[in-house]
Amino acid sequence: MKNSVAVIMGVLVALAAGRCTPHPDSRRVSAALLPKKISLHYFTGTRKFGPTGGINGIEARVEAIDYFGDTTKAFGTFRFEMYQFRPHQADPRGKQISQWAVALTDLETNLQYWDSISRTYKFPLAWDQPIPVGNKFVLRVVFTGGDGRRLDDQRVFVSGE
Repeated sequence: MKNSVAVIMGVLVALAAGRCTPHPDSRRVSAALLPKKISLHYFTGTRKFGPTGGINGIEARVEAIDYFGDTTKAFGTFRFEMYQFRPHQADPRGKQISQWAVALTDLETNLQYWDSISRTYKFPLAWDQPIPVGNKFVLRVVFTGGDGRRLDDQRVFVSGE
C-alpha cells in the first residue's frame, strides 16, 4: 500500500512539474508583446503650460507598437530631444534646444503617464523660453527598454499647431 501511494504521489509530482515548465514558445510569445516600434502620435502638439504667455511646452503622445501592430505598454526610459529645425537637410535636426528623460520602469509611474482613451503615453514637456508661434522645431523620442533595445521616432512641429 505504501508503495502504491508513493508511486501515485510520484506521478502527481511529475505531472505538476511538467505543467510548471514554461512552454518552449513562451519566450517568443512574450517578446512579441514587447514594443517593436514607437511613434510620436498625431495628438502630439505644442501647449501653453501655466499662466505665462506663449507656447512653452509640448504634450508628447507616444504610441508603443508590438509585433502584431497593436498598441502595447512599454517599460523602460523615454528620452525626448528638441532641436532647432534646419530646412532642406536630410537630417532636419539643428542645435539641441532641450532634453527630457522619463523612466517608466515601475507599475505606478507607468500608469501615471498612460492614457487609456488614446492608448498612448502622455508626457508634458515644458521649456523655459516660449517659442514664437509659427517657428518649426524637431522633436525626437528614444525609448530604451529593459532588454537594452532602443527604438526612436522624430517629427517636425510648428509652434502653435
